[in-house]
Amino acid sequence: MVQTEAWTDAAESARDWALVESRPTDSDFMQKVFYHDRYKLVVYSNEAYGELYDMEADPDQTRNLYDLAEFADVRNRLMRSFVRAEMGKEGVRRKRIAVA
Repeated sequence: MVQTEAWTDAAESARDWALVESRPTDSDFMQKVFYHDRYKLVVYSNEAYGELYDMEADPDQTRNLYDLAEFADVRNRLMRSFVRAEMGKEGVRRKRIAVA
């Protein structure tokens, strides 16, 4: 499948995740939200805490699952997928055009 088909055909998809980044201009605050399957993972820069929601069971996002032991495997799987998505944004290696 060509990725552009996902723009014109709702039955097609380009990937199974979405990544949303928030960086207000006059602040050092940064968060990244990773949507995958039925879950939403929120990661904050320079913070140990985060958020994890089951969007099917809790569409209003009232129960943060991030620190619950029974969701540790889900959180870890999503974190690995998040890192792969972040790294994948870089695309292919670019030709060096200058040397410092």
